[in-house]
Amino acid sequence: ELEQQLADCERTTPVDVHKQIDILNDLAWALSDTDLRRAYDLAKRAYELAASLPDSAFPYQAGIISSLRTQGYLDVRFGDFPAALEKQFKALAILESQQSETHLADVLPDVLDVITGILLQIGSHPEALSYGYRQLAAAEKTDDGKLIANAQNNLAAIFFRSGELAKAEKIWLRILANAREAGNPRIEAISHLNLAYYYHETDDVDKAREHSLCGLRVSRDNGYTHFSIYGLRNMGLVKMKRGKIRQAIGYFERSLSLSSTESGSDVTTSFVLLSLGEAYQKLGQSELAIDYLLQALRACQSAGTSAEEYRTHHLLSTIYEQQGDLARSLEHFKQFQAIKERSFNDDADRRLKVLQVVHDTETARKEAEIERLRAVELQRKNAEAAAMRRNLQRQLEYVQALSGCSQTLLENAKTEADQKQILNQALEHLRVGSRASRSYIYYSFQDPDLGDCLGIVAEACAP
Repeated sequence: ELEQQLADCERTTPVDVHKQIDILNDLAWALSDTDLRRAYDLAKRAYELAASLPDSAFPYQAGIISSLRTQGYLDVRFGDFPAALEKQFKALAILESQQSETHLADVLPDVLDVITGILLQIGSHPEALSYGYRQLAAAEKTDDGKLIANAQNNLAAIFFRSGELAKAEKIWLRILANAREAGNPRIEAISHLNLAYYYHETDDVDKAREHSLCGLRVSRDNGYTHFSIYGLRNMGLVKMKRGKIRQAIGYFERSLSLSSTESGSDVTTSFVLLSLGEAYQKLGQSELAIDYLLQALRACQSAGTSAEEYRTHHLLSTIYEQQGDLARSLEHFKQFQAIKERSFNDDADRRLKVLQVVHDTETARKEAEIERLRAVELQRKNAEAAAMRRNLQRQLEYVQALSGCSQTLLENAKTEADQKQILNQALEHLRVGSRASRSYIYYSFQDPDLGDCLGIVAEACAP
């Protein structure tokens, strides 16, 4: 449907560019789990259009935010955490400056979702937890079950990594129940895969198998290729734990076949090939194991997945040692040691880059807040100065009015009529000075019947 909407929009003359950008962003987000490269290209195109609208001096901020959200999400899938974080913080800054834009409310939780996930991946659990709760608060404001589930999933993952296993399991089971009730297959698939991993790590093989199969079924039914790859690998790992190596290999091979069809899948391909190498090594089929492990090395090097790469070298070293090929065994062991050290340094460097982005963003945010407070203070001082000037001007007008009144009263009056005229003229100075519409001079007297009374001696009226 979105494809057709985009085609129809681009056929019209002139093209409604805002509508075109919105459809591009919607389509990119819809494809972000199934066709990663195309989704990235669509989001990038939307950004370029939104940033330089024809016949407009201002960019289309809503289009920029949605595009950055999708690009950042996909950067994570491609393993570029610093680039992802930079885009999401940029989107977050624009969102925070556009708080009145209610139609962007559903984008904010997605942006915070990526930030939280990255901080979790690099092990910054306190910061991840802080952004995770911000994500949950933003999601709950939208009343969108999918967004709320994403936030809860992040919190569960943080608790799991922090060792609070019971909390993590409880949240994931609740997310799964809610996803089923709401008919949300994406969240249901993710929940099953998370629970499968959780039970695999805690050695509950039966539950790991159950959730792996359920996650795989939901992923297949809804075309979630990326999730299906993980589901098949999870099933292979379950079979490995049960000692059913042949069955495990079947699942790994299906996972590999699916991975080869997914655009930008070197990351997933590398760990599936490694799993196949491990399985054939357990069967004692060294040549097949070596073949898969050498393929895994190439995929690791292409994807930049150092952890899988040094594990692959270590397994190759072990196999060559078992074969008596000590030269190759030593060569791969040296590679294992070097890459493990490099991986540690790379992880530290990536963590440093991510934290640098966080630091730079927080610094820029604080500096912007300081400048805002300075501007507010300057406005306050300017307002006070303007009020003081107005007050001084009024005081000056009163003084001038009193002076004019006094000078008029000093004039000589020969008759009663002259006296009244002088009083009226003096009173006019006071009326003008006080900006009144009428001014009076009264005298008091005693009336035998009424008592204390006032009488008008003079009056001045505005023209």
